[in-house]
Amino acid sequence: MWSAVREGVRVGRRAPAPPPVPVVRRHVVVLSGGGARGAAQAGALAALLTAGIDPVGIVGCSVGALNGAYLAVDPTPARAEALADRWAGLRRRDVFGGGRLSTWRNVVARRPALFSEEPLRRLLADWLPVDDFDDLAVPLRVVTTSLTSGRAVYHGTGPLTDVLLASAALPGLFPPVHLPAGYDDDGTVRTEQHVDGGVTDLVPVAGALDLAPTDIWLLDVAAHPGTGAWRVRSALDVLVASLAASMRCRPLPRLDGTVLHHVELGAAPDGPGGLMDFTRTAGLVEAGRAAGALAVSGLVVGA
Repeated sequence: MWSAVREGVRVGRRAPAPPPVPVVRRHVVVLSGGGARGAAQAGALAALLTAGIDPVGIVGCSVGALNGAYLAVDPTPARAEALADRWAGLRRRDVFGGGRLSTWRNVVARRPALFSEEPLRRLLADWLPVDDFDDLAVPLRVVTTSLTSGRAVYHGTGPLTDVLLASAALPGLFPPVHLPAGYDDDGTVRTEQHVDGGVTDLVPVAGALDLAPTDIWLLDVAAHPGTGAWRVRSALDVLVASLAASMRCRPLPRLDGTVLHHVELGAAPDGPGGLMDFTRTAGLVEAGRAAGALAVSGLVVGA
């Protein structure tokens, strides 16, 4: 045998190279905040999962966290289609509750927000069969903003509902949510108030990095000011539009080789409407589905 090897070296032959080790793709889905435009994420998720994108983790902010939690229960095409169906029938009252009278009552009573969190809490109870991060089928990261530190906090363990409510608590619209922040010396649980994660990280790509992704699918429904997506008709519209505009300031983190698939679902002039406009949800679902299908067209999933 050794003589054959020596002979191969003498005549310049080389041993065949080992076959390349296939790269195992780790897809992580990141869902931005964007209010009612989250309907487009539902359609895009259905398209991605139908095409074979199998997420190993999900990261969400605000409405994206709600969508992400729903899918993380069972990240399959059937569950994604069920989410799309729910969005197609969603109405403003399902999220914000009663009409102008209840809003004015909150103003007169000097409550910390225009709307109660109770309708959204009931929606979560209806949508989610679990109430703990550890009961989800894939890891979920949800970003909130601590009013104590002023920083983004990424949650991945513990009770789920309050964290989702906090992540969607747009300041002035929904009240802050108290979340555990450790223990005092006497063993009492210390809490901090948290509000919408979009205040500090509206497009929470940073929350995906500890999931070791090879590919990040960013489903972005955060409309850019000046694109025609705003419909400012009242003082409330001004508040919402101003907050949303300020939320786009944080740059994306360095990804160091991770492939970013940025699917913009809320920036086109004829694209998704306002944060609180639930009259177009069925159309947004289909628009998102088309955008998601386009994003995966031509890709060899798993390659």
